[in-house]
Amino acid sequence: MRSPLRKNLKQWMISFGLVIIISNSLLFSQSVNGFVREASSGEPISYANVFLSNTVLGAATSRDGYFVISDIPSGEYIINVTMIGYSVFKKRYCSK
Repeated sequence: MRSPLRKNLKQWMISFGLVIIISNSLLFSQSVNGFVREASSGEPISYANVFLSNTVLGAATSRDGYFVISDIPSGEYIINVTMIGYSVFKKRYCSK
């Protein structure tokens, strides 16, 4: 019969291993956030699409024009902002 201490130690080691894997992945990922605004007036653009080219990563802006894209692996990307009635905005982004 296994002792309770041995069982608890095994569970603790598994939990510890998961924490290391999760924190390792957090060390190598970034996030980008900001506001999308009308260039001439500075008014926020609500519900615009913001995405990174050649990925599945993206977000929609809030009512205040704010967005967050999380868990971006290291690399170079093009941030695209699209909204009906506006031309596409593109900007280079480097995640290290």
